[in-house]
Amino acid sequence: MKKKLLLLFTVFILLAVLPFVGIRYKERSSEPKPSDSSSPESYFRIKDDSCGKIIKIKDKELLLRVLAYEMPALYEQEALKAQCVASYSHLCYLREHSKSSDYDISGDVQNNGFYLNDDEMKKRFGENYKKYRARLQSAVDAVFPQKLTDGGKVIDALYFALSSGNTENYRDVFGIDEKHHRAVASPLDMLSPEYISKKTVSSADAEKILKPLCSGQIDILKMVPAIKDAERTRSGYIKSAKLFGKAFTGEELRKLFSLRSGNFTASYDSDHDTLSFTVYGYGHGVGMSQFSANEMAKQGETYTDILARYYNKATITN
Repeated sequence: MKKKLLLLFTVFILLAVLPFVGIRYKERSSEPKPSDSSSPESYFRIKDDSCGKIIKIKDKELLLRVLAYEMPALYEQEALKAQCVASYSHLCYLREHSKSSDYDISGDVQNNGFYLNDDEMKKRFGENYKKYRARLQSAVDAVFPQKLTDGGKVIDALYFALSSGNTENYRDVFGIDEKHHRAVASPLDMLSPEYISKKTVSSADAEKILKPLCSGQIDILKMVPAIKDAERTRSGYIKSAKLFGKAFTGEELRKLFSLRSGNFTASYDSDHDTLSFTVYGYGHGVGMSQFSANEMAKQGETYTDILARYYNKATITN
């Protein structure tokens, strides 16, 4: 009970000092008018990586399928709308920057790589299929074809499940300067039951993972202080950790050890010869936190408010 009260007090303090130091949020924006549904629909050409087949799906239908994959159907409507706009922006960005003349986007379609078709929605939603599908369709209908743009060009709006309390700068994760994804405070994420996760691996397995990548001798005991002394971003994610002759980013270690995020600590259990990770948040941390989007919606924030917080210098346009 004390821990829960402490967590709630921490969130209250963080909310009180928003915005995050050095970060400026856009002011609340007015809601854009719904799009003209009579306008002709374009389509995406999608290459199924599992078989090489290219399929065509109309924009609005693909957006519904992506929304069903990306966000729980019972999330608040304003959160679902925000996800629609972010997802459609990302899809359109990929289409506009495709280097292939045969397809716009590729993914493992047969294994639900990035969207759910109608049969897959039925499996996931079960007896609630009609109700949940209608909720998702309502969000799509309300905002399609709105996109996030800057200077008339669509931006690559990224999103993820849950931050560790602050989102990340694009450059700190992907190594490239980009102005639309800046670190902002996202303290509502700390209310999630999945805010902290644990992962344990044996020393033998950890050595197998690292040995092909490192030049120095592997000593798992030394890994704990190396992670403790790692260079971190302002948001807490590991920027660089020097392990056995090689520097790793938190995102690289996250993928190597199947962790939920690049913000973590480590400890060693000598009795079981295991390495344990305590992980904060879920995802790469860049862009919109889906959990916080839903929490903001619960507090009366609109989808335009949500998008304004997480995407710097972007405008919602039809």
